[in-house]
Amino acid sequence: MPKISVILPIYNVESYLKETLNSIINQTLEEIEIICINDGSTDNSLKILEEYAKKDKRFIILNQENSGAGVARNKGLKISKGEYLSFLDGDDIFELDMLEKAYAKSKKLSLDLLNFGVNDFNEDLSDSKRIPHDINKKYLPKKEVFNYKDFPKYVFNTFQNWTWNKLFKREFILKNNIKFQEIHRTNDLLFTSKALIKAKRISILDIPLINYRRNVNSCQSTNHLYPKDFYYAFLELKNFLISEDLFDLLKQSFVNFAVSGCLHNLTSLKTRESYRELYVFLHENGLKDLSITEAPANYFYEKRYLKIKDVEKYSLIKSSNQPKVSIVVPIYNVEDYLKVALDSLVNQTLRDIEIICVNDGSTDKSSKIIEEYATRDERIKIVSKTNSGYGHSMNIGMELAKGEYIGILEPDDYVALKMYETLYEKAMKYDLDFIKSDFRNFRDEKENRIFKYSNLAETEYYNCIINPQKDFEAFKFDKQTWSGIYKRNFLTKHDIKHNETPGASFQDNGFWFQTFCFAEKIMILDKAFYFYRKDNPNQSTTNKEKVFIIFKEWKFIKNKLNELLSSSNDLKSVYEYCKYKSYIFHYRRVGSKFKKDFLKRFHEEFVLADKEGNLSKNYFSPANWYLLNLIINNPSEFYKVYSTNQPNYKKMLKSLSFIIKKEWKHPKRIINLLKAYKNIKKLNLFDGAYYTKKYPEAYSSKYNPIDYYMFYGYKKNHIPSKKFDSLYYLKRYSDVRKNGENPLLHYVLYGQKEGRISTKKKDSDYKINEVNKKINTQNKLFSIIFRDCTVETNNSLKLIQKFSLEFLKFIDKICEKYEIDYWLNKSNLIGAIHNKGYFPWDDGIDIGMMRKDYDKFISIIEKEIQSNELEDIIKPIRNYGQVCSYEWGEITTYLKFNYLLKDGIGFIDVLPYDYIKKNKDEEDIEGIRDLEVGKYRKSIEKNNIYNNIANDSIHLSNNEKNILKKSMKNLNLKVERSDYVIPGVDADDEFCIIPKNNIFPLSSIEFENYKFKCPFNPQKFLNSEYGESLNDLSEIVKFHCKDDEYYNSSNINILMLEQHVKKLRDVNNKDERF
Repeated sequence: MPKISVILPIYNVESYLKETLNSIINQTLEEIEIICINDGSTDNSLKILEEYAKKDKRFIILNQENSGAGVARNKGLKISKGEYLSFLDGDDIFELDMLEKAYAKSKKLSLDLLNFGVNDFNEDLSDSKRIPHDINKKYLPKKEVFNYKDFPKYVFNTFQNWTWNKLFKREFILKNNIKFQEIHRTNDLLFTSKALIKAKRISILDIPLINYRRNVNSCQSTNHLYPKDFYYAFLELKNFLISEDLFDLLKQSFVNFAVSGCLHNLTSLKTRESYRELYVFLHENGLKDLSITEAPANYFYEKRYLKIKDVEKYSLIKSSNQPKVSIVVPIYNVEDYLKVALDSLVNQTLRDIEIICVNDGSTDKSSKIIEEYATRDERIKIVSKTNSGYGHSMNIGMELAKGEYIGILEPDDYVALKMYETLYEKAMKYDLDFIKSDFRNFRDEKENRIFKYSNLAETEYYNCIINPQKDFEAFKFDKQTWSGIYKRNFLTKHDIKHNETPGASFQDNGFWFQTFCFAEKIMILDKAFYFYRKDNPNQSTTNKEKVFIIFKEWKFIKNKLNELLSSSNDLKSVYEYCKYKSYIFHYRRVGSKFKKDFLKRFHEEFVLADKEGNLSKNYFSPANWYLLNLIINNPSEFYKVYSTNQPNYKKMLKSLSFIIKKEWKHPKRIINLLKAYKNIKKLNLFDGAYYTKKYPEAYSSKYNPIDYYMFYGYKKNHIPSKKFDSLYYLKRYSDVRKNGENPLLHYVLYGQKEGRISTKKKDSDYKINEVNKKINTQNKLFSIIFRDCTVETNNSLKLIQKFSLEFLKFIDKICEKYEIDYWLNKSNLIGAIHNKGYFPWDDGIDIGMMRKDYDKFISIIEKEIQSNELEDIIKPIRNYGQVCSYEWGEITTYLKFNYLLKDGIGFIDVLPYDYIKKNKDEEDIEGIRDLEVGKYRKSIEKNNIYNNIANDSIHLSNNEKNILKKSMKNLNLKVERSDYVIPGVDADDEFCIIPKNNIFPLSSIEFENYKFKCPFNPQKFLNSEYGESLNDLSEIVKFHCKDDEYYNSSNINILMLEQHVKKLRDVNNKDERF
């Protein structure tokens, strides 16, 4: 009797069959029989089989009319004689020791079923890679041999329903009468699923032993011929489970299995007809038959499975003759981003839309992607043409549009699912010419997507009807065209089109200006629906050589609107203002080698505009009016000051406005100040965060921190940063001190050139500089810090660290008692990972808690402190810090423990985190959070809530509870578990989105020889929290390194602190863990 029967259905695989058969006949396990069933092949497959059979007696060849692999496999199964069964395909390649390894493990463990890993490849086997989902290890039982009773919730979700990566015991298969369904597709699903339920002994071999070939002749490529076969397989499985009285036990696993199958088959169909047939069937009956319709959203194992609810909810819409909104998508080589854009359109809550994809001669896979989507959605129309530029593509799309309104989606961006429904309802209600909303910029950094909210207009212009012809302030709105919709009749009536210069960029400027010139009724909404990508390297705004085209764009605008501009002097001035804003924007982006030529054109055009009397000071801010006059009258001086690209243009303008107001009588002084600001930034000599923390009056002032220092702070002997010691500079250089000069201003304008020293040199400076030079990656950085830049902990700090550690152990004990989850956070977590304890400079503890645990902790901690008689050394407080709505303000309303030490050197911060439901409608939350943070700050300040601190209360007042509750509601924050976590609105923390799975289930980590709780994946958690700043820990070193003088100046009572440590240790020693 052979050890294994290899059963191989063959149908038209002559191109691959020899390679497959060679990998079988050369198996290291020779005691096999090879049963090949020719399923009516019309190529040379049978001839090849016969050639091999002549040379190898282990072959058995059966023939049948083409009936499908299910019939063929059953025929082979019927005559098989092997101890085990291996069902393979005729186009795959098998590792030569596959059968030997599989048989050995199956015999050793007396298995009924063994599952092993899979590689896949296209044509070149050397490029094969492990299929990540061949075995879903997170669902596997924690033992070597198992059966369905060990994981009933995941039995169908752990393995694929393939038979060819499994080995089955023949006696077990025959005894349970397990056969293949005789359908054309998915004929192995029922076979594998029944085997998983009936098998008493199952195991895995977690190595890839088979190489799966992806090719056009596979069953997957003919899905459209039999679109409902997979449904019949699932329905038969459901009936089997019911007959075995197992359906209720295994229902959740089955439903998730079925959802995965439905979505996979919908997306893999190749024709519109088959997609329509399957979609309609599932919507009307199929999902209900498979018990999917009754499943709630939290029933699904993966977020992507929620897409099935759209199939359940929405019938398939045919293309409308007059849709409500037409969306034009101009496409050129955007294969990396296009699917996200199209997904956001086809899933819009406004269903009556048309999507016009204009393929502008793409040479990548963009064309294939839109064809696949058009197969599944009749609302998608495709226009293909040779490459002729953005403007031409947009005009073609708009000419073909039939909608009442027209929207624009750039193919590397995406939109919120309610965008067009919301905008359309408002547009129809008020009969608007166009309506727009705010938007969010975003960029992808590693595993995180970073968002920034962008306002389109000033606050007073939101949510009201505006007539740009009467209120020219509307022309100051953000110049973008894609975050809104435009009435089609309005565009047609005024012949509003894009410039069609071949290969040009920035052709939306003209369209934007025309719409504002002719519109009489517009509206701007204060909600962000559009997500604008900032990290596409092919964007026109990132191509520094293309920016010269902007001159042609504004010439196009002038020529097209010549008659209109000639009729209104005000509109001429508005035109020049908008052109100036566009030019100054692009000057900042133009490559350095083109800046002089760009400025020359800039200068010439506005000299002419000035001579013609078309410039009006009324439309310009003081800073921009100053810059414009500098460009007109002294372009060489402008170039000197602004010859490099300015990444913080808005902040520069704010400072410039302030400088002009202060020094408007002294033009030369203005120029010197601008040069100084530029050098300060270049040398990194001013640290806004450091400065505002150190000097509260600057923190709460209305000025930029650097402006406050340059005009006021230096007179008070303020220190601008740790890199520039202004007191040392004044002490060392008496000429600067006697003249009452600003030391920082003097140094950047004169002192540096004269070789003067900006700060007192320290022994550690060299080491820190060496660290900065060596750091390339985060992992390298840590090893360098602790190898080459060790900072010794002094005695005072060591004692504070001991106190902090005992306090942390006390909190750990309390949290365990009350079943409160917490985790080590920030520098303590970094220290635990890389140093198994404190960094040498650390003097405190940071821990995080989810909101529910945080609230519970607040409610019990005071009682526990009192019951352990620790109130004389530990005092929990609510730290409100300097609460204000200013840009540099912090939110510090989190719970904080002070150790009653002078200057608050030792402390524990307990920061709250919240769950957020990051669903399809709210993929970004940073912008909303920024708004809520501002509202929260203002509410705290307005209601004088921080006065609670005078009463030493850690409990929230009813007023603050209501404010916090409102902010959490607006952010869609949840107490119950969701997929993502963010720092609380009331936490002193930067914005970040952390996947829940990076935190939970909590793990443990060693810290100072004790085990404390930590996030499940500490490294990913820290990456989410810190982003790229985690890679620059040399700055953290420099910020935290404190010398003996600092601690000695705090007059720490060492004896008392030692007594406090002992008292805490005695309390903790009551717990045997410590």
